[in-house]
Amino acid sequence: MKTLTALTNKCGNLNGHGTKAKQSLILSLLLITLSPGAQAFYPIEINANPNGMKIEYQASNALNSVILQVKNQEAYAIQCRAHFRNGPETPTIRTQLVAPEAESIFTASFQRSIIRIRIDLECVNEGEPFNRLKGLK
Repeated sequence: MKTLTALTNKCGNLNGHGTKAKQSLILSLLLITLSPGAQAFYPIEINANPNGMKIEYQASNALNSVILQVKNQEAYAIQCRAHFRNGPETPTIRTQLVAPEAESIFTASFQRSIIRIRIDLECVNEGEPFNRLKGLK
């Protein structure tokens, strides 16, 4: 179901579609990302500012896309924002509400070839404003 969130971000809302359609989309994405040659290897740097909240995060890549998984280990919902930067391209910003004890997927795709990705991740309590992360304009 983690992959479904990423597909929802890219393909729109899947509510109202049957479980088989969702499973089919998930299987298709997994086959694409796990196929030989689909994996790209470049360093991913994560600058996390969880503001004292218990979160886990992990980044991976596929072709010219980056996938960031964020798991909320708190008993309440938190809001997270990720800035994906790839050299001179305009940063991609994703913001999501992460339910208690749940996981969310943040994705970004880039036009230029990727040499290094920098991700600035910040999480705050639901409804609170985000702080300005260092180095971001």
